[in-house]
Amino acid sequence: WLAAGALCAWIVAPALYGPPVLPDYPFAENLVTATKFVAYALLAPAVAVLVRDRDDVDIVTRFLVGWAAIASAVGVLQFLRVDIFDAWPAGRRQPSLLGHHDFATLSGASLAVGLAALVLEGRRRATALVAGVVGLVLAAPLAGLLGVVLATGAIALLARRVAPYPVRRVAAAGAIVATVALGMVAMRAEAVSAYLEFLSDDRPTTEIETYSQRTLL
Repeated sequence: WLAAGALCAWIVAPALYGPPVLPDYPFAENLVTATKFVAYALLAPAVAVLVRDRDDVDIVTRFLVGWAAIASAVGVLQFLRVDIFDAWPAGRRQPSLLGHHDFATLSGASLAVGLAALVLEGRRRATALVAGVVGLVLAAPLAGLLGVVLATGAIALLARRVAPYPVRRVAAAGAIVATVALGMVAMRAEAVSAYLEFLSDDRPTTEIETYSQRTLL
């Protein structure tokens, strides 16, 4: 709690001392950003408060998967040219109800729930898996793919407590994640191609976005 509180204070502080230091400091915008960061940070202790036994886990995950299914359904409609909720052009990655990053986060959480149920308990939570896979492919967060891989690795390690070790279920989880990875790369083919060209080409360019920017930084 002390560490979390200190981090949140560190995030909020610049928004408060910015105006005396910099002229035309966007105080309102940055204060909103800092407040949203603190609000998201509260999700971590909220889980510890809300989830105390298996019944609580079931309630929370059902709501999470339900919202993920709704978000993925909206993303599919956007992908098929239904112009709702600031949809991107048809056939491209979509923001659903939430924006790309939050859409991806919700979908990744749903997929993690489905994979954990599959590997650790042998239960097929189809809605969680389908909503997670569809949402991640449509949101196509290449950075989020690393989180999905790490979560799957953690589930595979936890599966060592299951006797005998569920090799087939772990392999199935790996296949699902591989499918997600292929879908993401296909959805972001242009961005991946541009990034590879950026790495291999010494010519000056003005088309530097996302991962190219991060590499330069």
